[in-house]
Amino acid sequence: MKTNRRDFIKTTGFGAVGLGVLSSIDLFGKDIIASLPRKSPESQGVMSSPLMSKYSDKVFNVEKNAFGLTQIGFGLFEDAGVLRVNYGNGVEKVGFGWEKWRANPNKRKNPFSANSIVIPSRIASTATWLDDNTLQINFKFVDQVHGDKLTVKFEGNNVTVALLSNISENNKNSPEKKEVIKGIMARNS
Repeated sequence: MKTNRRDFIKTTGFGAVGLGVLSSIDLFGKDIIASLPRKSPESQGVMSSPLMSKYSDKVFNVEKNAFGLTQIGFGLFEDAGVLRVNYGNGVEKVGFGWEKWRANPNKRKNPFSANSIVIPSRIASTATWLDDNTLQINFKFVDQVHGDKLTVKFEGNNVTVALLSNISENNKNSPEKKEVIKGIMARNS
């Protein structure tokens, strides 16, 4: 039986680990980003929310956190979205597709890592709305072996971002240790 790259990764349970390993040796002769599944793993969601315009292009000041993050924001558009993070020295952006992967061409550090020696990677990302107030964004660090899932909850002028690495998600003996990010919409936003 012939196995394609996607089926191999899916059936072996390697997930992003398989993506990282296979990208370096390229067993199947395809570009790694092109081989990511077209749909988000959480395709039970939807690609829009009636609250998108309320929260799009708004800035949220966040509570002190281990990442050094001072502000977070989201561009929520009909065809794609963008996560904006600020560590006090300018805004960094990570684009995402709606239930399809979008590759960010430049290598960058994981925006939610407190580790100062993180190796930069290209980030492929996808998002879906789980309900009107809950946005889920998945990151795959293409040049590495892992990914992160962000669950963003909008409530009034508040936002919370819960982080879950694929290591913690797939290993019940390794609970997630990353703190929840909490923010409030800036007044002039």
